[in-house]
Amino acid sequence: MGPGRVARVPDEADGLVHVLITARSPKGSPDGAGIIAHARSDDFVHWEVLPPLTEPGDFAQVEVPQLIRGERRCSVLISCLAEDHSEKRRERIGATGTTGTFVYTADDFHGPYRASADVIRPIDEQPGQLYAAKLVEVEPGDWRLLAFLGDVDGTFAGELTDPLVIDPRSLDRLRIAPTVAPTPT
Repeated sequence: MGPGRVARVPDEADGLVHVLITARSPKGSPDGAGIIAHARSDDFVHWEVLPPLTEPGDFAQVEVPQLIRGERRCSVLISCLAEDHSEKRRERIGATGTTGTFVYTADDFHGPYRASADVIRPIDEQPGQLYAAKLVEVEPGDWRLLAFLGDVDGTFAGELTDPLVIDPRSLDRLRIAPTVAPTPT
C-alpha cells in the first residue's frame, strides 16, 4: 500500500463527500511525514483541498484510513509498520515502534486529531499484530473489528481475524472486549 490510499466519507453536515488520503507532509522530518490529508467535493470532479486531519511527526507513512463517528468523538484508524515510527514518537512513548493499527481521536470531524500511544491489541493481549483493521457497526452501538493478523515476528500471513467485539465504551481508544467462554450445555 503506501501514500495515496483513499477513504470516502459522506458528511451529513455539509452534504458533501469527503476523502481521507494517506499522504506525506513536506514539513518536518521525513521519518514523521505521514499524515491523513483531507479533501471534499460535491461532484467527484472538482475537489477542495482542506487542511490535513493529522499533523506530521509520528509516522513516516500511514495506511488504510477509516473515519468513525462515535457519540462524543471522531476517530481515524490508520495502520503503520514498526519501522515507520518516527524517532520523536519512539522517544515520546518510551518504546520501539510496533506494527499495527492505531487510533487518532478528535472532538469534531475536522479535528484536531491526536494520536493514541497504544496499538490496537488482539483479544486477551495475545501476541501478534492487527493490521489494516476496519470497524463495522453491526447494529447501532454494536461494533466489530476485522483485521489482518500478523505473527509476533512481523511476518504477514494474510489471515483475517474473526470479527472482534469492541467494548462499546471504548470507541475513543478502541478496546477489544475480553472473550467470554461459552457456557457448557
